[in-house]
Amino acid sequence: MVRASSCLVLWARLARWRVVAWLVLCFALGSTKETLAKGDGIKFLGDQGKFHPRLYLDFGFDQNPLRRSTASRTTPQLSEIVNSAYFNVRPGLELLINGESVGFNAAGFVNYNYYINSLLSPLNQLSGKADLSLELFKNAPVKLLISNLFSRSAGDTYTAEEVFNYLLFQAETGTQRGGAFLSFNNASKIQLTIQPGGKAFTADIGYQIRFGLYPDPNMDFLNQLIYANVKWKFLPKTALLFETNVDIVNYFPQLNLGRTSILNRGMYPFKAYIGLLGQFTDNLTLTVKIGGGYTFVNEADTGGIDPSVPKDNYGMVLGSISLTYYFTPTVYLRAGFIHDFYPSMFTNFYHTTAGVVDFAAQFATRFLLKANAMAGYVQYGQIPTNFRGVQYNFGRIAASNGNATPNQFVVNGGLSFDWYIFEWWTLGVQGVLEWRESNGGITADGNFFDLGFFRITAALKTEIAW
Repeated sequence: MVRASSCLVLWARLARWRVVAWLVLCFALGSTKETLAKGDGIKFLGDQGKFHPRLYLDFGFDQNPLRRSTASRTTPQLSEIVNSAYFNVRPGLELLINGESVGFNAAGFVNYNYYINSLLSPLNQLSGKADLSLELFKNAPVKLLISNLFSRSAGDTYTAEEVFNYLLFQAETGTQRGGAFLSFNNASKIQLTIQPGGKAFTADIGYQIRFGLYPDPNMDFLNQLIYANVKWKFLPKTALLFETNVDIVNYFPQLNLGRTSILNRGMYPFKAYIGLLGQFTDNLTLTVKIGGGYTFVNEADTGGIDPSVPKDNYGMVLGSISLTYYFTPTVYLRAGFIHDFYPSMFTNFYHTTAGVVDFAAQFATRFLLKANAMAGYVQYGQIPTNFRGVQYNFGRIAASNGNATPNQFVVNGGLSFDWYIFEWWTLGVQGVLEWRESNGGITADGNFFDLGFFRITAALKTEIAW
């Protein structure tokens, strides 16, 4: 039998991941990847290989690391917003081999996150990432890419709420406060790229298998993604796009294929897009995609699943647009819009609508200013209003079956300034704002948990990369 608190932890995790997804959307619509310091490195294999040791440090203040709401009425130990100074220490390595026909990249880091406030000691955890990629036949008509991405999430960016959820679980079960809500994720991919001479036509065909492990085994998943992306450059600076994918989503506790989660149904979401990518002037670029998709939730998946978990499916028109204007080669403004849906634990799916603005300016060759903002709306699939002792108090209730339809408004903003003292050493400041407003909350064991919050962080940062 599932504890009420397990359901609460699961739903709160879903709310957390929406915030992460929105920040990812900002980058997906084209914001620049953060420029990293990088020196000449340690060379080998002539000039084809380089080895880069790295060290990243930041020190700052977090006004609400647990993402709590003033509207929450919880047990005394969880009833108030806690703030703290913090620091991150992140040593890392990068190995690059760039041959004429073979490319290899290995990169990774270990991060230790430490909060000065002793009330936040469960947040003081190690996390890490390790990425490998191998590219074969780089300039041949058919290119092969093999990659593997591994991560351990705890105490690094956006894990504060994970820990908060775990603390809630401990508070409700009467156990002592403990460590973080750890998760492990791994994604392995193989991709063929067809690129005839001249590369006016390219096609990517790929397969990815991904798994995740969590403290609650009902959240463990094993997903498979099959995709195909085609680009035809019919003019020198303009191309037609076609993209399609199907995701095979399954939840297997502890990755045991003979078991099924009692909270989550399998599904096979399908998406397809057509689009246009073009540089219409020396200063203006535009990317437009429009398409559709359907969730294809496995309604026959009844083995072990609680019968009150909804079986609703969803289909919609999907699309995105990104417009970039370059004032100079190093100063640009980008605006974008996206509408899409994604698989979701417990609610089967959620769909998103967001607008994004991104600005970057590099000047005097050594200074970089970046700013971005996002405002979006998230709506989930249906959930029971009462599930094994947990009440979901949301505004929209379906009259036909009494299920709730949660939704959220999300706003995020970021500002950073970096000084490249040397090519291999940067010093900077950054600030982040997060705001979320939900149409309801959760009641469990006599405590009410509001899903909205407001949070500001500010930090000094530096990075050294030999």
